[in-house]
Amino acid sequence: MKKTTLHLLIIGILTMPLMAKAQSMNSPIDSNFKLKKSDHFTIEFANQLEDYSTPVDSIDYCAPSDLRQLVLRCEVTEASSDNIQFDINFERIFHLKETGEYGDSYFSLPNGQHSAMNLQFELLVDVNLQTNNIVIDSSQGKTDLHYGTYFQSVDIDNLSERTELSDNTIQFSEIEALISKFLDDWKATNFNAPLPSFGHVEVDDFKRYRILDATIPVKRNTILYVSTTELNKEEEIRIVIKDTNFDPFWGVDSLLFNGKTHNGRIDFEYYLEKQKRLTLIYRDQKISFIATPGKKLEIELQKHNNYFYPKYSSSNSGDNEYTGQLKQNFTFEQFKNELYKINTLNDLQKYFDNDINQKLTKLNSYKNEMTAVWYKKKLMDIYYWTAAYIIDWHTQKNKNLDYSKLRNFTSFRNIHPLYDYYMDIDERELYLKRYKTHKDNYNSLSSIETNQGFDKGCSFSDLYDIQDIILWGYPKYYLLKELLVSSLELNGIEYVGEKYIDFITNCNYPPFVQEVKRAFNKYKKIEPGKSILDLNIFFTKDECYEAKNERYKLIKYAHNGISQQQVNEFEENIKKINDEFDFENEVEIYIIYSKQYTDSTFQKIIKNNKNPFVKFIGYTTKEYYHDTGILDTYFTPLLILLSPENKIIHRAIFPGSTPSYIKNYISAQNQPTYKADNSRLLWVIIASLISSGIISLFVIRIRTQQIKKRESARRKVSELELTAIRSQMNPHFIFNSMGSIQNLINQNKVKNANLYLSSFARLMRMVLANSNKKLVSMSHELELIETYLKLEQLRVDFTYTISVAENIDPEVEELPGMLIQPFVENAVIHGITPKGEGNIDVTFAKKDDTLICEIIDNGVGIDTENIAKGNGIAIKLSEKRLNLLNSQLQDKLKLVVENRQNTEKTSGTKITLYIPAG
Repeated sequence: MKKTTLHLLIIGILTMPLMAKAQSMNSPIDSNFKLKKSDHFTIEFANQLEDYSTPVDSIDYCAPSDLRQLVLRCEVTEASSDNIQFDINFERIFHLKETGEYGDSYFSLPNGQHSAMNLQFELLVDVNLQTNNIVIDSSQGKTDLHYGTYFQSVDIDNLSERTELSDNTIQFSEIEALISKFLDDWKATNFNAPLPSFGHVEVDDFKRYRILDATIPVKRNTILYVSTTELNKEEEIRIVIKDTNFDPFWGVDSLLFNGKTHNGRIDFEYYLEKQKRLTLIYRDQKISFIATPGKKLEIELQKHNNYFYPKYSSSNSGDNEYTGQLKQNFTFEQFKNELYKINTLNDLQKYFDNDINQKLTKLNSYKNEMTAVWYKKKLMDIYYWTAAYIIDWHTQKNKNLDYSKLRNFTSFRNIHPLYDYYMDIDERELYLKRYKTHKDNYNSLSSIETNQGFDKGCSFSDLYDIQDIILWGYPKYYLLKELLVSSLELNGIEYVGEKYIDFITNCNYPPFVQEVKRAFNKYKKIEPGKSILDLNIFFTKDECYEAKNERYKLIKYAHNGISQQQVNEFEENIKKINDEFDFENEVEIYIIYSKQYTDSTFQKIIKNNKNPFVKFIGYTTKEYYHDTGILDTYFTPLLILLSPENKIIHRAIFPGSTPSYIKNYISAQNQPTYKADNSRLLWVIIASLISSGIISLFVIRIRTQQIKKRESARRKVSELELTAIRSQMNPHFIFNSMGSIQNLINQNKVKNANLYLSSFARLMRMVLANSNKKLVSMSHELELIETYLKLEQLRVDFTYTISVAENIDPEVEELPGMLIQPFVENAVIHGITPKGEGNIDVTFAKKDDTLICEIIDNGVGIDTENIAKGNGIAIKLSEKRLNLLNSQLQDKLKLVVENRQNTEKTSGTKITLYIPAG
């Protein structure tokens, strides 16, 4: 029997924890599984789930669905051998009626109100494991859930619109009943793993439930067989989940399956919460396929001319076969050539009516082997794709959109841009991008049929504000997200400014927030002025990147090659730059391409290249996907410009604009400190005053120098004292940690001692990495605090929470390194440890321009007299450090230490830090 390693690489928000945990199960019920504090899962209740049956002819697959979804997040707050306690909170409500009335708590309503009007409810669930008795305590708040939906009617001819808002309610008793039904199903396994993944509830409008996200193993529901006669021992196969929001498959590799082979076949099971597009990667070849919950899928890889073709066997093989046919038969260039030959709207309508009929004929030929949900997605893809290119035709022909005539097109009658996102339709992205880039004489009508808006040469800030005002729901945040990401790519993080903060503060849709944050973190690494040598990029190993090289460098990504004409244009541009600046061949261009691209014409261009300042550098996939990807741009005509010192001047310029950027760079480097005219004027003034003020001038100058020297000396002493205090804090921290390790060893807890040492090593790397930095990002401080608290949980039984207010971006805010950690450490060492158990809450809030951090514990409390006598080293050192920092700051830090027994009549300590933001 062959043994094969099978990797599952997952890129997504909800599915990775589920799939990872699902594979750890060795039997249907894991009786050895033990719940622990902070375990959590997200559960969705709905009146219907995706329809995986065969499509039915009588159903209008383009009409809005009657769909209602409630999502709750359940977290384990207590776990022992006797009982479990859950804290259950609201996460999302989505409601789409057949009339088109719609609401989603992730997005705001047209009037600016939030879709979920009342989110203030909490359920506490107590499960007695000895008797399997379940008690739901609603005493924390028994408020019905109110949420808003709205319907908009648009009269395009008269340019008018009308919006109707509705108030909807879910009774609190319904929510209690839904949770009870799910817990009854879980009770059948004595609350062991795996979680029941799907089930029936039958409570009022809600009929089904499913798990969306979990740190707990979930019952597997999907089977995949992969077979090929070529499969060798130890050969790797990877399965990835496609994510259309960002580039896909590289840089992450999670081992989630140990596949076992028999006669060249790999069998495995996993949990899939809904139908997804997956990609199988075998010998660097990618094969896309559709996986469906509850279905068995067999993929046989058949080799032909060194290429593997998939053969599918399943009850819904039509999903995969139709998708594969689309890729083989579609020739985009031919379509564009035909489309742009059309000159009138009537001819355009006839063309697309015929095109849609052909596509529907093809789709329906696979209908009997497809699932209903995939059929609907592909049907909507046809309409969205058509609508996108109708707008594109108007752009190419420089025509205004006549909205009253768009209703004549089949595609526009069948799309619903405001809420179709819930189906994950691929071509919606294409449609929204085409809409966004179409420049038109837009009027004030906010039509959901056409998603119209304004894009008439506005600045980034103005365009952001306009779209923020006139749009709402998913299209609003989709377009704002696209605008932010493209502006970050082209212009950098300083350019987007406060709009980035506005977006992540007000957008509640996790995929969009995460995509914008990823872009922000990506592009802040390559801001103008950053050295390209600080990045792990393969082509910087070239000798041209040595310090003695004094050339400006242009980088052009041409993954699939470029034409000889483009090469000639680059050579001409370089010649013009050298002539304009009297350079002697001081500009060169790197053309980066994929070695997998084997076009014979392009290979000939490389071979015949004689210009020493035009260099072709090929890469393999392994070489390319390090830090290279962060320099890559989706705007293929653009280049990256580097200075002779290998610093980024700009990362998105057109070839013809290179001279102006070089000129600006040279000007900035050579700008004199004092202008000549000002210097001469200064001497004239001095000469005119010399008779009356020379003595005063010298006295003032000498006095000023003395003050500067004293101030400089005082600042240096303060900095040395700060360094000394940090040096004292680190050994104090290390001493406490060594004591904890010794304590674990003395208790013969060798496993925990080893874990502690491993975590302690990671923590020390974090401390040392930031020890010389005056400021670190809040995200680094939060990571340090959480790592420390998790480490201490190995020896002390306590819980903790770390919460950050929504108006704070930890990636942006900065604060002195290890400012918070000593107070947290004090809470553990002197507050919780003597008591043997307890809880620590660390919260961050922001008011005006001040960050407010509170560290609250319910330990033995603080003895202010001991601190005064010299005990409580961490607090004493921190107070001294704050005083020294305040001596250098205009806005002062403030520390308040309180014994909770004195202020709240309960045990514990409360530390409050007021930190000037920015």
